[in-house]
Amino acid sequence: MALDEIVAAALSQLVDEIDADLSTIAVIHGAVAAKHRELGESSPDEPLRAWFAYKTDRYYSAIESSFERIARVLDHSLPTGSDWHKELLRQMTRPVPSARDAVISGELATRLDVLLRFRHVLRHAYRAELDWAKQAEVVEALLLAHEGASEALCRVRDFAVLCLGSEA
Repeated sequence: MALDEIVAAALSQLVDEIDADLSTIAVIHGAVAAKHRELGESSPDEPLRAWFAYKTDRYYSAIESSFERIARVLDHSLPTGSDWHKELLRQMTRPVPSARDAVISGELATRLDVLLRFRHVLRHAYRAELDWAKQAEVVEALLLAHEGASEALCRVRDFAVLCLGSEA
């Protein structure tokens, strides 16, 4: 397989995987937004707090999966080490010369960092109870980040499609 075919295959796969992640985050966002509206000002019971926690975890994980793919395919550089998740988020705020523009703004990175930190606590604080006052802030961050995150991933997907067109 020639180098241009390898690049085209990688870009095509990136487009397909970003599309899948976009679909996932749209479905999760829709469910979270609907449940959040239903809830109004009341505090959810433990099973519903657990549901919100699970959906938040899945939402951020889908975005992070796209960021990993972008880093691998376009940047040719995936962070390593104990803080690789945080560094990947930072990496997406920086342009890569002759490869891509910044994927997300610093403001969006701040919102997404709220989700990343929550996911870390959720996965590592086994005995902690879910405090709705804190968790509500995380849900709000998800709802506020969604439009920007979707647009950012669409821009990368469109850029990859454009690159594929120039490969032909």
